[in-house]
Amino acid sequence: MNKNKLNTSTNHTAIRKRILYWYDQNKRDLPWRKNKNPYRIWISEIMLQQTRVKFIEERFVSFLNRFPSIKILAESSIGEVLNEWQGIGYYSRARNLHLASKIILSEYNGQIPESQEDLKKLPGIGSYTAAAIGSIAFNQKIPALDANWLRVISRILNFKGEINTKKSISYLNSFANQIISKKRPGDFNQGIMDLGSKICMPNKIYCELCPVFDYCISSKNKTSLQIPKKPEKKEKKLMTFFQFYIEKNNKFLMVKRKSKGLFEGLWELPGWEISGHFFDCSQIQKQKEFKSFFTEKNNLFEKIIEKKIKLTHIEILFIIFKVSIQSIKSKSCNGRWVKKEGLSGEGISSAQKQIIDSIQKQI
Repeated sequence: MNKNKLNTSTNHTAIRKRILYWYDQNKRDLPWRKNKNPYRIWISEIMLQQTRVKFIEERFVSFLNRFPSIKILAESSIGEVLNEWQGIGYYSRARNLHLASKIILSEYNGQIPESQEDLKKLPGIGSYTAAAIGSIAFNQKIPALDANWLRVISRILNFKGEINTKKSISYLNSFANQIISKKRPGDFNQGIMDLGSKICMPNKIYCELCPVFDYCISSKNKTSLQIPKKPEKKEKKLMTFFQFYIEKNNKFLMVKRKSKGLFEGLWELPGWEISGHFFDCSQIQKQKEFKSFFTEKNNLFEKIIEKKIKLTHIEILFIIFKVSIQSIKSKSCNGRWVKKEGLSGEGISSAQKQIIDSIQKQI
C-alpha cells in the first residue's frame, strides 16, 4: 500500500464538509435519533448488530416502551427481556443487555459510562459499539467502523485489499481518523452509515448522487463494485432438530435449553439435535431420546411437521413427532406445561415459535 499517494489524492476537509452537509439534508428519520440519550443509543446499537434497520425501527420503540430506563431494565427478569426480544434473534445480545444494565446500575450509579475503556468492559460492547455510543452520545472524535464505513472509505481510496485483516483495518482506521469531524463526530459517523445504506451499497451504487463523488478514486477508475474485496462465503451449517409435541389437558410440554450454544436459555419443545439434515430416525432412537424426558415406554410417534428454517449462519430442519402419553405424572424432565397460546412471559426463539404456530394450525 502506498499510503502517501492515496492520502494526498484526497481532500479531507472537503470530504468532511460534504458528508455532513449531505447528512443534514438526507439523514434517515430513525426513532433512536430523536435525541442523544445514551441509553437509547446503546439499545439501538445492540439491536442493530447483524439486524436490518427497517426491522429494528418498530422493535426499538416497543422495547423502549417496555424498558424505558436502565433501572427498569436491570430490575426486570431475564425472562421478560427475552420475551420482548423474541424474533430479533441472536439472544445473547438480550442477555448481555440485561447483565450490562445491572452492572451500570450497581457500579456506575445508573449512568452509562463515557470512557471507551469502561464501555468496553460492559457485556456485549466491543470496539464498534463503544465508538458509536462515544461519538453519538458523548461527542467523542472516534470513527465507528462498521461495514458501511469500511466499504465507503475503501472505495474512496480504491483500496483493493481484504478489509477483515488487522493490517487493513488499521490502515482504514487511520484514514477514518483523518476525515472524521472534530465538532460533529456522531453526525459524521451516522452520515457515513447512511451514505453506505442509501448511496454506496454493497451491490448497487448511485455515484451521481454521492456527495464525495469528486474525491472517490474507485468511482473514477470504475472499480467501485469490486471494492471492498469480498471474502469467500461460508456454507451454512445444517442441523436437524428432532422434537416431541406432547399434549395433555390442552397443554403441551416445553423445556429450557442449556445456558450455552444456539438459542441458549430459551424454551423449546423437548427433543435432540444432530448435524446435517435427516428426515427421519429409527423407532429405537425415538424411544431412547424420549426416555430422557419421560419414563413411559412403547409410545406412538406420529411425524406431523417437517419444516426448514434458515437463519443467518445455519439452516435447521425441524422434524416434529406428536406423542401420545398416558399420564403427565411420568414426566422426568425439568419442563413446563403451557397453554396452546404459547409460553407467556418467557423467551422462545422465532424459529421455535414458527414451528409451534405450524403445529397448532395443523392439529
